[in-house]
Amino acid sequence: MRIKILALVMALSALGKFCAFAEAEESQNSPLSFYTVTDFAYYPETDYKSGGTHFSGVDGIYDKIECRITGFAEYKIPTPLGEHWLVKNSNIVLCGGLELTPVSLRPMMSLRFTPVPFAALSTGSSVGIAWNQGDLNGMKKLDDSSMELKSLSFTEHVYYDFWGKGTLMFDTGEIIKGDWTHIVLLAEFQLIYKGLSGISDGTVWTWQTENNLANGWQYELSCIVGYQMPLALRMAGVMANCHAHLDSDDYGKYSSPGKYDGDFVYSNISGFFEIDFGKKDFAYFLVGFSSRQSFREDHDDSELEPYLTSCGTEWFFNRIAVSWTHRF
Repeated sequence: MRIKILALVMALSALGKFCAFAEAEESQNSPLSFYTVTDFAYYPETDYKSGGTHFSGVDGIYDKIECRITGFAEYKIPTPLGEHWLVKNSNIVLCGGLELTPVSLRPMMSLRFTPVPFAALSTGSSVGIAWNQGDLNGMKKLDDSSMELKSLSFTEHVYYDFWGKGTLMFDTGEIIKGDWTHIVLLAEFQLIYKGLSGISDGTVWTWQTENNLANGWQYELSCIVGYQMPLALRMAGVMANCHAHLDSDDYGKYSSPGKYDGDFVYSNISGFFEIDFGKKDFAYFLVGFSSRQSFREDHDDSELEPYLTSCGTEWFFNRIAVSWTHRF
């Protein structure tokens, strides 16, 4: 299972709202704004190695690429909680979006409440359809009779999720004034339910080329430390992310002691930097290492993993990614 780039981009997007566009948002007269986020990720080939916890090196220059473009519209509603500087700029932001990939289409909506400058609470949901195109598996399920993935039709099955999230942010530049005193910290915790309609609980499915998914609640934690500079190279830093199912029983018969680990914690550590391209454009560049389950048995395809025996963690070089944001 891969950690999707979208989760990382969403955390970096929160950081961008806190830093990169802070001045622009303060001076913006219109409460309505539009922007697009275009994501691209390149994955080298890293073969699955059997055995206990270990690191798996790069075995080939190319495995696959991911790309998506998402358009957003936001409406900001001032909700001052008093005259004190800490709460006078509190606000609610209503956001709608539409995500397009080569194999899926997903509208989404969210609400973000920022009562104080360093904290935010948000909630949202999305519904998506997907199709299979060549070797790209948009939406499938694992079939026990053949031990292979079986295609699903978006006329009968749709992806859906709903979530709640808390974000804490801090900038040392607010305490120590100066252009070179900005160490930015961000921590984000999310609870999210992901599901596929029209299938029974415990079924293993694929969505947007990611195998071995199952209906159920998950948690996700992201932490970022960045150094902000008054240059075109706006920021450089490190990001850590982990996520897992709250209940291994979400995988039904596949998850049991000594077998597939249904609540395994998948992790990612990425170095990143941000470059500004004028007032309306900036991009994040990421290089990341990730973890996945390691199994006793040799295998070539991740779709077989629910039938294997988990025995540790495999770390590997995961991807190089770019996320470009443009505001209109």
